Amino acid sequence: MASLLSLPPEICSIIIDNVNTSLAPLCRISRSFRDQAQRKMYRSVDLRRCSMRLVKSWCLAVARNRQLADRVGTLILRLPNTLDPKEAEMLSRAFAHCANLKRLVVHHIPGSTPDSNRQECILEGPFHLECFFSTYFSMAYTVLLDHQTHIRVLSVPYASSSNTSYDRLEFPNLTAIDAPLDVVRRVSEANAARPLERIQIRHDRSVPDLSSLSHFASTLKAFSVVQEGKLAGATTVAVVDEVLKVFPRLQHLGIREEERHGIGILDDSLINRLQQFTALTTLTLHLRR
Repeated sequence: MASLLSLPPEICSIIIDNVNTSLAPLCRISRSFRDQAQRKMYRSVDLRRCSMRLVKSWCLAVARNRQLADRVGTLILRLPNTLDPKEAEMLSRAFAHCANLKRLVVHHIPGSTPDSNRQECILEGPFHLECFFSTYFSMAYTVLLDHQTHIRVLSVPYASSSNTSYDRLEFPNLTAIDAPLDVVRRVSEANAARPLERIQIRHDRSVPDLSSLSHFASTLKAFSVVQEGKLAGATTVAVVDEVLKVFPRLQHLGIREEERHGIGILDDSLINRLQQFTALTTLTLHLRR
């Protein structure tokens, strides 16, 4: 054990980087092991399966230790639908210390509706996000996103389409977006010069009108449609027709049904449409029969 206690930080770092199990026990060996283990543990933090008690413990740690907070590059959370004032304040204090946070993922608990009155807990911080994914927030996206001009990947599948503030959001580095079709339109109009490579839309009507996205035809590589609700008269072929008309050089296409409503009609006409894409290499269909 004495030799372990005297190992230099460089050797401890190599050992830590090759350990795939829990790093917590190694933190007790020596200060060098603890520092290197915490470097790896806090670089990418996944708390989505943790209780709020453990989330609070993590928040307290980064609020008290600036060095730990500075190491956080990725954070994944799953928050309850309602946060009490103390929990909101605790989260706010933790985020205020995570200056190097680049990837933020915030999930909601399935079947719950987030309490919009507590959304401010996450909206302020010195970080410059490159990837933002959230199914938790519903109305206050623009308060956060207005200052996040470094974002490359934006996934806000439940963003409110009635929020007109998306018209003014500028993302000079944006390459991929996942959002309701109306939100994608508004963001794309404000960032028409961006060469988007990946788009996923969520749509609840029969066949989406994609004409407003045609200026991305030369750069778009992947396009996905998530069909929501019970649709009248929509078929897989009709959706593919619309995509083909706007993005004939697409490489990757995906269509997914959220509910069983019968758009999944597969026949020779679908094969014929797919053969008309000039560069299509992958097709993903998730149809509920």
